[in-house]
Amino acid sequence: MSITLKSPHQQVETFTSDEHAILSKWLRTWRRKTRQTKALNAAMARMEVEEDPSVPYRRIDAAVANIVLRPVERQLPQWAAVYRDRVVFAREYHEDAGTAPRMVSLLPVWMFTINWADSGPGFSWPEQYRVTYLPIFDRYVVTASADSPEAWGYCDFALGSIPTGPAASERACRLVGKIGGGRQR
Repeated sequence: MSITLKSPHQQVETFTSDEHAILSKWLRTWRRKTRQTKALNAAMARMEVEEDPSVPYRRIDAAVANIVLRPVERQLPQWAAVYRDRVVFAREYHEDAGTAPRMVSLLPVWMFTINWADSGPGFSWPEQYRVTYLPIFDRYVVTASADSPEAWGYCDFALGSIPTGPAASERACRLVGKIGGGRQR
């Protein structure tokens, strides 16, 4: 189980209480109660995942991706431009200082990257797909990462989860094909 943090630098076994609440709700492993819903919304606010009802992915999808992709966030697609003599980035990185060290590390595994539109020089729209094993829940989470939030509302979002087992990699690819395939920007 998760250990409640008393200080921002206390080591946690697997997940913080906020992360556990978000993952439990997303995986549908806890019952909905008003008090728990308020706690869930507060947890997502503390993770700085904002609600945007005009986008196709939910806030909780972005929060789950935030949790599982944190160890590799600097390896994810990043859009950048030069504006008024400075570089502007679409993706913000988290400061590691406030992150609790884990006894069990999450290891997002790169599956593949698709460039959905290579329409001209400098116009790439890469989307990277990863799968991450979630201890305690014994499931894999499949995520998609875009270079900016322009198309989907968030840079990173969870597409779905799959059970563990011998055909997990095949199921992960089918999930991406079912949800991600055929999308147009």
